[in-house]
Amino acid sequence: MTIVPRKGRLQLEMDADIVVFDPETVGETATFKNPVSPSKGMHHVIVNGTFLIRDEKLDDKAMPGQPVRCPVHA
Repeated sequence: MTIVPRKGRLQLEMDADIVVFDPETVGETATFKNPVSPSKGMHHVIVNGTFLIRDEKLDDKAMPGQPVRCPVHA
């Protein structure tokens, strides 16, 4: 039994986030001197139907989604 049955499937009426990345180039660019430097290789990140990253550009004004407020078990 799934704790959050509407999560994680790309299907009508389900809640799923999508990340499109290049496994050859994905990685961190943040350092101790610059901790807010964005990751590289993330082409698109979509949460609740809203782009957070589109064409590798972060939309820092977008605030979609809601927290999962219960334990998630694998």
